[in-house]
Amino acid sequence: MFTFDSDVLMHFLNSKEPESSFVLQNLKNGTLTYVSTITETELLSHKYLEVQEIVDINELLKSFSLVSVDSNIAKIAGALRRKYSLKTPDVLIAATAIFTGSTLVTGNLKDFEKIKELKLWK
Repeated sequence: MFTFDSDVLMHFLNSKEPESSFVLQNLKNGTLTYVSTITETELLSHKYLEVQEIVDINELLKSFSLVSVDSNIAKIAGALRRKYSLKTPDVLIAATAIFTGSTLVTGNLKDFEKIKELKLWK
């Protein structure tokens, strides 16, 4: 099981390796994959997105189990933010992976590697 960070999905959408192959492999294998609604927000918030890019992002997101931030995830994220002093979006994404028991796939390892409770794909 994996949770994908926004940078990995942006690389997939832009066909950048190696993240693109890893995402595609997991989609084809039917691996249970999660995306936080925070990632959804990040993907859709780029200022210069064109209409087709928005359509592509929304289509891609249908391939994943979207996980909304609820009270359980908020509590985990709050504890992580207190402990590690990271940005709120990052701890919400990390909390999603911890809550789902999945491994976080990110290209920003330095943003997450200090979180001892989190499994990271490297």
